[in-house]
Amino acid sequence: MARFTKSQCRPGPARTQCTTTRDSVRTVGFPPRELRDLQLRARTEQQTPEWKARHAVRSAVEGTVNEFAHGHGMRRCRYRGQHKAHLQQRNAGTWAATCLRSSAPSCQSLPCWWTSLAR
Repeated sequence: MARFTKSQCRPGPARTQCTTTRDSVRTVGFPPRELRDLQLRARTEQQTPEWKARHAVRSAVEGTVNEFAHGHGMRRCRYRGQHKAHLQQRNAGTWAATCLRSSAPSCQSLPCWWTSLAR
């Protein structure tokens, strides 16, 4: 940890960005060398085409799951009882898989129909 008081700051263009805390002290933490080296290696690896390809797949999957959960009401069950809830999840999963694999125009109107059932 390093602590700097406001009086240690030199006048300059960044002076307005200095701390405005009550005690006028700015504390800066430095990670241990091992952690810093690990961060640098990870950031370097993130620039490789292999990492970007793996991340693109993960990003697509996370986007699909997020759309399914939030966009189509799968965070809330419409029915009481475990069997009906399970049926809802299976039907929604089947619909989502079908629409994701298809570019049919009928799948474009299904989200509105599907979410209107929750009302």
